[in-house]
Amino acid sequence: GVPAFVRPIPNEIAYVPENSRPGTKVFDVEAIDPDDPQTANGQLIYSLPEDGTEIRRLFLIDPASGALTTKVRRST
Repeated sequence: GVPAFVRPIPNEIAYVPENSRPGTKVFDVEAIDPDDPQTANGQLIYSLPEDGTEIRRLFLIDPASGALTTKVRRST
């Protein structure tokens, strides 16, 4: 089966507070997969796109939990 995102929902926005330190949790990404989670096809691995945008420079995502955290300090 094809995985589907539960969060973020369409048009959902995550905010990063000013002066956030690296490692600040910003968002929990969540997806579901109809396949058996005990099989390779049912295991979800979260990652950020390698599309040339700044997202990978600014954020980290835990591949198992989907927790999105800051990688650098957000200044004003």
